[in-house]
Amino acid sequence: MNKLSDDIWKNSKNAAFNDPRFEPLSLKEIKEAKELTVEISILTQPKQLIVSSCNDLLSYLDKNKP
Repeated sequence: MNKLSDDIWKNSKNAAFNDPRFEPLSLKEIKEAKELTVEISILTQPKQLIVSSCNDLLSYLDKNKP
């Protein structure tokens, strides 16, 4: 496996079984599931954003929605 696929596998497993915000996925849920879906978000390198006010930030975010 390459680095990205290793990360996807590790993070998917952790989300299903080790996320403290949720009960772990049970064997019963896995067996009863018609399908299991993995959603992947690959983030870009963070960039510094300089704004002078909260309104500037909100305006920037509103103009740059995906």
